[in-house]
Amino acid sequence: MCWSRSIGYVCCDKCNVLLVDEQGKWSVEDNYWCGINPDKCKYEGMECAKTKNKLPCCTTCEIALIDGSGRYGYENGEWCNTPFNCP
Repeated sequence: MCWSRSIGYVCCDKCNVLLVDEQGKWSVEDNYWCGINPDKCKYEGMECAKTKNKLPCCTTCEIALIDGSGRYGYENGEWCNTPFNCP
């Protein structure tokens, strides 16, 4: 569960930080403030193997498929490469 729900705000779908305060990281989506879930976004901006197949990097380490060429996630209706530092 996202921390912002406990104070009446929805959780963000994306990880674009606009403000940081004592409660956490914030963004705006659909013209409303939302709280950024640190567990969901902790791998945002990490390196991944996107150069080998042109897929974007995943924002989480949730693996949907493993094959001979790598580990892949599935987010927002598209395949993505899991970050290198995922367990």
